[in-house]
Amino acid sequence: MLAMLQLAWLLIIVAVSGINAEVPQNDCDVDITKHPYVVSVRRHGKHICSGVILDEYHIVTSDRCVPPFKHVWNIMNTMFVVTATNTLKPGGQQISTKEMFSQNHYLNPSNNPVISGLGVIKVLTRLQFGEKVKPIEVSEVEELPVGTKLQMVGWMMVNREGKKTACLKEATLEIADRQKCQTYQKKTLTESEFCTQTVAEGDFCKGDSGSPLIYEGKLVGVATSGISCDNVPIPDVHPSIYKNIDYLYEIIKK
Repeated sequence: MLAMLQLAWLLIIVAVSGINAEVPQNDCDVDITKHPYVVSVRRHGKHICSGVILDEYHIVTSDRCVPPFKHVWNIMNTMFVVTATNTLKPGGQQISTKEMFSQNHYLNPSNNPVISGLGVIKVLTRLQFGEKVKPIEVSEVEELPVGTKLQMVGWMMVNREGKKTACLKEATLEIADRQKCQTYQKKTLTESEFCTQTVAEGDFCKGDSGSPLIYEGKLVGVATSGISCDNVPIPDVHPSIYKNIDYLYEIIKK
């Protein structure tokens, strides 16, 4: 039974991350010192999701990026966090994972009562902070007005021509109206979630799960499963960091 659960989770990870895509590696113009809190979550050396440094031991990402079951050593032993790099080429600092926590323990997304949730990775050894590795500050803004611009930072970005890059990139999003967003969803939005949509400005419009969503330099959420690049984009749903802060504190205290 456990083997079947592991296989199902791995299929979800492949679908979410698009790790087998061929991408150019020569356009790394965003320096990691600008976003030293962004990490690459990898399994067997391949990038599966982005993540964000909260403190010396904890990374927050999407709950789709961690298994919905605890202490599966044959998975954790193959998963690493890579810091201090702006490319998916070999390099940076590789840190082993110690524990992984999924906020919503549902293997089948259709059984999940919410659309989005947080995942937390506890690393085995303490992160060494410096110019290229730093934690991000969490925003204390409870709710942002519709139309507020956010910055998304991460890997596996897709430009408006459909081309991917494995370099760290930035994209601009804006807060979407909840009522409009709800019309596209099969489940009822909770107070712990918010919606965004892409804007016309910028070259890149889609990223991978776990990418930080930033307002005025502070973390407000993480991307759940990428962003729509459509001309008339369907709003995307993400977990709010502020409204899930009790969950994060509970994990950090363990």
